[in-house]
Amino acid sequence: MRVEGHKVTVAFGLRDAAGLDTYAKLKAAIDAAGVNGGIELKITIPGIRIATNLAAGTALTSVGTVTGKFGAIATSASGKREIFAFEWTATQLDSGRDAMATDDDTIQLSVKVGSGKVTVRYVDEDGNDIAAAETLAGAVGDSYETEAKAIEGYELKMTPANAMGSFAVDSQTVTYVYAKKSAQPSEPQGPGKPAAPQEPTGPQGPQGPSNLRDPAREAPLREGPCPGPAMPRPRMRSRLPPSV
Repeated sequence: MRVEGHKVTVAFGLRDAAGLDTYAKLKAAIDAAGVNGGIELKITIPGIRIATNLAAGTALTSVGTVTGKFGAIATSASGKREIFAFEWTATQLDSGRDAMATDDDTIQLSVKVGSGKVTVRYVDEDGNDIAAAETLAGAVGDSYETEAKAIEGYELKMTPANAMGSFAVDSQTVTYVYAKKSAQPSEPQGPGKPAAPQEPTGPQGPQGPSNLRDPAREAPLREGPCPGPAMPRPRMRSRLPPSV
């Protein structure tokens, strides 16, 4: 098989050509080259490329013709040689007809650019979601890029290997794993500012008891001579005569 631009050339050869000594054997060998009784020929063409800037859902259609030639030389037992030369043009079989074909014989293939989906998750070490997941979509083959989020109370522990990649037919999941931040010790408080000393107000005189009473002020006054000081009263002693 040879691919040149939009042209594909496929060369066929006969196995054990020396053993095909009759026309019947030659016909049988040719019929065996195909499937379904020799009327179908299936060829896989590698290296087909699709542009990467196409939007998902874009329809692509390949239309072409399939023609071929076959030649052989047969030699009879008497030495007579017969040359066979065939040319053929293929038509599309019903089983492989394209849904977008406009007629029954045109050989064509239509495909749509597939869309891929990438789900980005943000989880803790136990696999629990700690932030809303995000979904990215794009045409199959297009590149994607994800990034970690800043999540309060958590720090990123692991960046996944598929943080960047290409959209594929199958859905993909990108998972960022976070660990909970440990509590930070509070900084010690410095000593407080000492209170400013108070200014002295000067020496204070002696303070007497506040509950002393002044008899001169509190004693009631009365008229008449002022009595003198009280004289002590003599103590009387009695003497009994001695008993006779």
